[in-house]
Amino acid sequence: MSMRRAAIATALLLIGTAGLSACSSRAWYDGLQASEARRQAHYAGEPARTAPRVDFATYSAERDRVNSGGAP
Repeated sequence: MSMRRAAIATALLLIGTAGLSACSSRAWYDGLQASEARRQAHYAGEPARTAPRVDFATYSAERDRVNSGGAP
């Protein structure tokens, strides 16, 4: 029974890790931008919570540079 629990826990850990890797995907980025645009349309005049929109390629390059420890 203990081996079965360990196997289930390992499977859940792998699934969770795979899910977290989706956070860097373009769909996640586009969803975040769309959510901010909807919020801005609903509460007109409120300051934006995020930086101005940049294309995904620029965002991805900056993210890679920061993660690799590159200079600004």
